[in-house]
Amino acid sequence: MVGPRRPQWGGRTYLQNGSNPARKLKRPASDIGSLPNRYVLADEVLGIIPSIPQSKAQRDLVRWYLENYSPATREDVSWWTGLPLSIVKTVLSRFTDLVQIWVEGFQSPLIIPKGQLAIFYNARADFPQVALLPYEDPLKETS
Repeated sequence: MVGPRRPQWGGRTYLQNGSNPARKLKRPASDIGSLPNRYVLADEVLGIIPSIPQSKAQRDLVRWYLENYSPATREDVSWWTGLPLSIVKTVLSRFTDLVQIWVEGFQSPLIIPKGQLAIFYNARADFPQVALLPYEDPLKETS
């Protein structure tokens, strides 16, 4: 018995939820938005992803943010990572190589890794530069 042709991707046949297999899906070929979404498990595409403890993942995420976007406040870290401020404070307290610095105009200290401290203090105010800031960046609020 030859039935209606069903959508196929990667050698697998999929039916739309609630659809009647005896009916053909009629969709305009030019309308990309009308194509059914395809969902796959991440491990089918990426292979087995190793599991790491939540505390290590949080620590690595906060470390990455500070290495790339410091100096930053605890609130910045919390906003960017999506972690609650209480967790950010706990994670930050476990680092031994972070320094808090106070900058005029900020109500809370900025956090920076010790390795980047020299870069921060040697920055020249007379050097022309451009800073692209996100909409809610605290630097915009101080000026």
